[in-house]
Amino acid sequence: MNTAPDRLESLNQRLSAWMRWYRLRRAADWAGYGLVFGMAAGLGFSLAAVFAARLLLPEFILFTLISGLLGLVFAAAAGYLWRLSPQQAAVYFDRALGLKERLSTALELAQPGRAEGISAEMVQRQRQDALAASQAVNPRSRLPLRFNRLHAIVSVLILALVTLVALRGETLFQAALQHRAIQQAISQQIERIEAIQSTIENNPNLTPEQKEALLQPLEEALQGLREAETVEQAVSVLTAAEQELEALQDPAASQQSQALQEIGDSLSQQQGSPLQEFGQELASGDVAGAAQELSQIDPASLSAEEAVALAEQLQEAAEALQSTDPALAEQLSQAAEALQNGDAEAAQQALQQASQSLAQASQQIAGSQAAGEAASQVGQGQQQMLQSGLSQQAQSGQGQGQGEGQSEGQGEGSSTQPGEAGTGSGDAGDAQGSEAGEDPISQGNGPGDGGESAYEPIYAPEHLGGEGGADVTLPTSGDPNGEVIGQGNTTPGAPNQSSVPYVEAYPYYEQFYRQALENGRVPMSMREYVRRYFSSLEP
Repeated sequence: MNTAPDRLESLNQRLSAWMRWYRLRRAADWAGYGLVFGMAAGLGFSLAAVFAARLLLPEFILFTLISGLLGLVFAAAAGYLWRLSPQQAAVYFDRALGLKERLSTALELAQPGRAEGISAEMVQRQRQDALAASQAVNPRSRLPLRFNRLHAIVSVLILALVTLVALRGETLFQAALQHRAIQQAISQQIERIEAIQSTIENNPNLTPEQKEALLQPLEEALQGLREAETVEQAVSVLTAAEQELEALQDPAASQQSQALQEIGDSLSQQQGSPLQEFGQELASGDVAGAAQELSQIDPASLSAEEAVALAEQLQEAAEALQSTDPALAEQLSQAAEALQNGDAEAAQQALQQASQSLAQASQQIAGSQAAGEAASQVGQGQQQMLQSGLSQQAQSGQGQGQGEGQSEGQGEGSSTQPGEAGTGSGDAGDAQGSEAGEDPISQGNGPGDGGESAYEPIYAPEHLGGEGGADVTLPTSGDPNGEVIGQGNTTPGAPNQSSVPYVEAYPYYEQFYRQALENGRVPMSMREYVRRYFSSLEP
């Protein structure tokens, strides 16, 4: 015969098995809710992304299905792992299985201090009765796994809506594809500008001030590209950056660099000359290295013939640089004069000054070249963005053309067929007209004049009633201070001059032109021409 503790242990074991079944049943029930909620939430978010042209067709379908699957898994896990105390489970099974509070009472009497005043025999009988009643029921048959039909219906409806959007949302998905391509093109330009920034930062020939001046428009371009959503916005950002970088170029530095290279080509061919290495550095474009080579020349170590030859070469270089760098030309001329006079010390001092001037010129040239290279690369990126926009526009036009062609083809398919009478789309009366027998066409129709006739000048008399009539004059307002239109400080027929300065009028035109580009009012194929036109007008 089982004792009271054995009966209590058997009850606990049975209750634990029932609780596992209850959690499994609850997990299945919650999984349906999770599936519906997950699919609905995924569909809502994905539809918002689709209408915003941010989601492609495969992504739309996968996002909705994965959201539903995740909702199902998390809800099922929560339903199974959600805490349930034995006392709560006993109360539930008492009501669900008709045990009339036998299990909950047995568990309550097993708690310390709850069985005081009750005889042990009574407690034992109660446990025995609860155990017998629990053995007589099967919770799996009384409480089977439920299949919620409403969850299935809602899930099917959501899938049907997903299918409908997938079939009818071709335009939206095409727009998303175009937006994705534009964003990819913008990302490429961001990488390009970051590479330009890295090149400028690692350029040893630039001063910190020059680097800061060059990096500022590039940083602004990066910020603008990260916020750009369309090709027009990206092109506008790149255009502004290109113009700012072009403004940092120094035309004088470019001319000076070209002149120095020409001098270097000439001097590098002078075999055995002290200026040969100096010329080689100039010919290669290394102005800073040429300045260092020039500072290392020692006039005191030269022979008389070498000094004379050096003086002639320095004088030729000075004459070549007279128009591009007068200061450097003057210093080279002073060095040549000192050599001709045999003053090695003065020649050395003049060469040192020329070396310093050349070093400063190298920084200016390096800054101008870096600005030009950066502007050129940004301009290339701008061309790539324009080509990307043209490509996307062509694809969009092709897609629309196919759709229109299909619709037109269907419309034409319902028109006249061989052997059938054609019908017009005008009014019924106009379409039917009168029969040829009732109003026959005249047969005496000869060749006409082709619509041509002699020119008849319009007679516009200057006087009322023709020649000799009264003069026509406009009535005056009678106010001596009234505005008189047509008077000015120029004679009739003479070209007038604008009273607004050009530098003040141009920004208004530039603003309208940029707005037109960003709003898409300028065709994609003409935007580059418009941009270059206004760039040429910039003061």
